[in-house]
Amino acid sequence: MNGYNSDSSDDSYDPNAILLLPPVRAMIFGTAAVPVPRAPKIRYNRMDWNQHVAILQQNGKFRGRYRMRHETFEKLVGILDLPLDEHQSLRSTSGNRPIQKEMIVGCGLRYLAGDSTGALSDLFGMADTSTKTTVSKFLDAVLTSDHEDLRIEAPTGDSLRRTANGFALISTAPSSLFEGCCGAIDGWVVTINKPKDGEVENVADYHSGHYCCYGLVVLAMCDSQLCFTYSAIAGTGRTNDARAFGRLEALQQWLADLPAPYFIVGDNAFPLTNKMLVPFPGRLRQQAYYESYNFYQSQLRIRIEMAFGRMTTKWRIFRKPLDTALARSRDIIMACMRLHNYVIRNDGVRLDNRRSSNDLLGQFRVEPLPQQQGLDTQNNGFLPEVELEYPIGAPNAHRRNGIFNRIKELELVRPFDNIERNG
Repeated sequence: MNGYNSDSSDDSYDPNAILLLPPVRAMIFGTAAVPVPRAPKIRYNRMDWNQHVAILQQNGKFRGRYRMRHETFEKLVGILDLPLDEHQSLRSTSGNRPIQKEMIVGCGLRYLAGDSTGALSDLFGMADTSTKTTVSKFLDAVLTSDHEDLRIEAPTGDSLRRTANGFALISTAPSSLFEGCCGAIDGWVVTINKPKDGEVENVADYHSGHYCCYGLVVLAMCDSQLCFTYSAIAGTGRTNDARAFGRLEALQQWLADLPAPYFIVGDNAFPLTNKMLVPFPGRLRQQAYYESYNFYQSQLRIRIEMAFGRMTTKWRIFRKPLDTALARSRDIIMACMRLHNYVIRNDGVRLDNRRSSNDLLGQFRVEPLPQQQGLDTQNNGFLPEVELEYPIGAPNAHRRNGIFNRIKELELVRPFDNIERNG
């Protein structure tokens, strides 16, 4: 098995390490040579990967530990470009077994799943510096891979119709109402530790007053199966979604080029246009038909909240502030989003497409985001709206107004079971 190893010596204590007796070196004091022992070399008790996998498979715990089926894991090992020099590895191990490709991928996945580098060093039998190098190699391989299962691509051409058909299966409204939805978009603040002095020009830019934390703003779009179709780190913690959206020229160009039948859905942080449908805000949403529109729109829009929630449930490194340099924090975010897509495309995702209530996150084994709970505090069973006022007769609002008028004609109201369940 090919592998690599960067272990040389480490004078920190490790219960899994075997100390090798060091040679004696001399230190000269005046004319006398005083023998001084060298720092002991450490032979690490490297994990036996095959035995490790066999135990996890027998106990049915491999998927829980590595966040995917073993077959999907092995496929990922084959996909990633991890060129290794076995001969160099064997020369540099000082008797340790080489670090296999499977161990690089496993170490990287468990790091993103929330394990510390210290715990991974103990588990895999590596020096702390080797563990950090291993994780970096894994992240770089994920980010540079061009494999289709790891891609994040906005739908175009034939994929627009397939994506729209997926969203059509979600809505319980008559099929013609929201026909053509091809994406749900929203922002997410990823918490980070306070940037170090000299790392950024203005540390205050990274502080979100709304969430009371330091962070990076991620703007993303997803399809009905929760796969990300667009993602960008669009600003610092203090950047709101509207401003972040305004910076993303490529996304806006894609939206402008959408054929007429297609559109995406977002919250009121985004501008209302015929290609961006947002809820009715303020007091209007308390009136029956406006509430009905918002309910049916949120059935589609909730998918992006579920995508964020599912990703942070699987990759628990986001359950606490990222404690890395900003450049590496960005790498972690984008790698997790790519791996999120990879797992869904290979292991699937079980979704009940006919439900729209505030139990969606728990029903699909998704926990709420740490900063954004995703469901309104009034327990209305659909997502909250940002309080930005867009007049009913706003320019480019013809599509939303047409849907609203059709709801009135059909006298559609929020489903009784949803009202009974959620109030």
